[in-house]
Parts: sequence; C-alpha cells; structure tokens
Amino acid sequence: MKLSDFFDSQVVIRDVDFKITHMPGSQIPNSICYVPNSNIAEIVNNNRNIVGVITIQDLVNDISDEKGVVITENPQKSYYEFHNRLVESNILTLNKNHSIHTSARIASTAIIGENVIIEENVVIRHGAVINDNTIIEKDVQIEEYAVIGAKGMQNLVIDDVIFNIKYAGGVRIGENSRILSNAIIQRPYHPFYTEVGKNSQISVNVIVGHGVKIGNHTFIAGNCQISGNTIIGNEVTVGPSSTISDGITIENNVEVKLGSVVVQNIKKGSIVSGNFAMSHNKNLKNFIRIQKWRK
Repeated sequence: MKLSDFFDSQVVIRDVDFKITHMPGSQIPNSICYVPNSNIAEIVNNNRNIVGVITIQDLVNDISDEKGVVITENPQKSYYEFHNRLVESNILTLNKNHSIHTSARIASTAIIGENVIIEENVVIRHGAVINDNTIIEKDVQIEEYAVIGAKGMQNLVIDDVIFNIKYAGGVRIGENSRILSNAIIQRPYHPFYTEVGKNSQISVNVIVGHGVKIGNHTFIAGNCQISGNTIIGNEVTVGPSSTISDGITIENNVEVKLGSVVVQNIKKGSIVSGNFAMSHNKNLKNFIRIQKWRK
C-alpha cells in the first residue's frame, strides 16, 4: 500500500510503499513514523527500515530523498489518527486466522478474543483472559486470572487530551512455557508481538510491558515489573520483586538478584543486584565494608 492511498495528493511530497506504522527506531522493514524535529529526522535517515514519514513543511529538506514524505501541521496527531484508521480497517491486523486446537483445555470462565491461535495441549485455567492477536504455542499453561494481551499505559496527550490509541499488536508465547496466576503481559499498539520464548516461566503477579522480548529457558520470579521494549535473553533468571527499566537489553545467562532495579544493559553471564543494579560481588563487598564501619 502507498501513502497516496490514504492521503490527499497535495500533502504527499514523495510517495512510497509501506507496510506498518512504527517508531523512528523500528526494526521492521517498510515502516512509517512521524518526525516532529530535526533530531528525529537524523534517526530516521539512518534507519533503512523507515521508508516514509509524516512531518511539517519546515522539515522536508531534513528528510532523506529516499523516504516518502507527508506534510501536516501536527505530525504526531496526524500519525496516530492514521494509525487508528488502519487498525479500524483491519489493515494492520497481525493474525488473519482464529483457531483453537481440539486438544486444548480451556476453562469455561476463560475469555478468548479474536484472531487468536491456540495450539496443541494448551491449558487455560479459570478467569484467564486471552486478548486479540495472541498466539499460544503447544503445551503452554496459562494459570488462573492471567491476562495475555492487556493494553499498556501509553502516555500520549495531544491538544491537552489523552489520545485513544487503537491496538494492533499481540502476544506470542513459545511452546511449553508457563504463565502463572495474575501475571499480565501487555501488547504493543504497533503491529508486532510481545514475546515469551520456549520453556520459560512468568511467575505470579509479574507485569511484562508492551513489546518486551523474553528468550528461551528464562524465569521471571513473582512481583517483577518489566518495562516496555526490554529485551531479555536466553537462560536468564530475574529474582522476585525486581524492576527493569524500559528499552534495556539483558543478554544470555544473566542472573538478576531479588529486588534489583535494573536501569542499564547487562552483559552476558553477569550477576547483578541492588538499587540501582550493579555487579553482585561489588554489592557484597560494599555491604561488608558498611557493616565493618558500623561496628
């Protein structure tokens, strides 16, 4: 589809084929976004995945000639209105099909949305909610009152009013994973998945933010909060009541000790703890030093 299919020819400076709406840092090819200033223009110009932008007249010359351009007085508002229009028209729908395997065991009180795919031997217990555009692979267990595909807190205010964004994203849960009671996994409003890998476990009362990617054989203990667009690798353990900031990357084989507050990327094989989280060995040395000083 082209920008000219949706916008008047007078505002389409350069036409282009696109696939989805997304943010300036999109990792999905053929994305479009909005550009409110020259700093974002530079990010977009360096991102081959962004093929078109919505921006103001004064910034047209800052946009690479390779990008499609639509001009408007309020790029942010025009972009989200356009996004909503695409969602309402089912153009940005992730899942085109709806299927539940006959071997799946779904409690009578569970709620199943639209365009949901549930594979073999899945168990969904009482009170669980499976929202639109969810894929649950084989042998997954969803325990009581878990919510898969909840909306996240999007702090978008336009013209002093909270803007109602339509949700096109979904959740994908890898085979043989466990989502325990009262866990909440949010979906993005852009058309891609929040992901939980294979053989992973999300414990009770955990909140997984929109766009998070959790790897295989990873365990998130109770009461953790993982902010949006975080990437967590394979064979990671996150201790109880830990908090992970948005956009953080935690590499493979990391251990995050209980109650940690993670605000920066963590390298492969690290063990971290504390508020703010740092090397666990350093934290222990500091603790011992403080105890000696107090004596």
